[in-house]
Amino acid sequence: MVANSIDFSVSDVPLNAYEQSAMGLVQWPLFFSGISPVVNLPGVNVGELRLDGEVLAAIFLGRITVWNAPALQALNPGLALPPMPIVVIHRDDSSGTTFALTRYLTQVSSAWAHALGIGSRLIWPVGSGAQGGDGVARVVAKTPGSISYLEFSNAEKHGLAMPKLHTVGGIFVSPSLVMFQATLNTAIWQRPGFYQPFLTSDSPQAWPLVTTSYALVPRHP
Repeated sequence: MVANSIDFSVSDVPLNAYEQSAMGLVQWPLFFSGISPVVNLPGVNVGELRLDGEVLAAIFLGRITVWNAPALQALNPGLALPPMPIVVIHRDDSSGTTFALTRYLTQVSSAWAHALGIGSRLIWPVGSGAQGGDGVARVVAKTPGSISYLEFSNAEKHGLAMPKLHTVGGIFVSPSLVMFQATLNTAIWQRPGFYQPFLTSDSPQAWPLVTTSYALVPRHP
């Protein structure tokens, strides 16, 4: 884009107004995606497992290592979680999905913010990597006890279980297009440049992990 070698591009990482001006670009939101944790947890039915941001961050930091850990059991009273190791699977390549997940975890977990923060590609403290969303999905599908993260339609395509997440409204909800729309309905876009680093909502029905992809074009084509 900056070298004027292409006409337009799409990015999952938004540019702020200063960056757009310095690069001579115009940006606007193009499409939206819901990101969800995915699990392969024998003995637990689809949609039964509950997670919140703090626990999810602790799992991906390697600080919660078994499925029946007290923090997980506290979120899932009455659910018989198996006493098996948690196998973390993450993207090994640069990914907008990773950027969205780490942006969310940084927002909800001070431990994550201090340890790793936001990035499209990380040096993960635990787990093993896979290339691309389809690669992650295949590894999770064949690995009992595993957890990862995928874009919603990719998780659906591979038939993977998606846990409920705790919303800012104080309830646990399952990912769905309706929940993603509830988040988008309250988005406040910063002008100029439609900059929106975090999509959040006070609605109890809003999915807490929604990301935007942006179109970028030269200001003076």
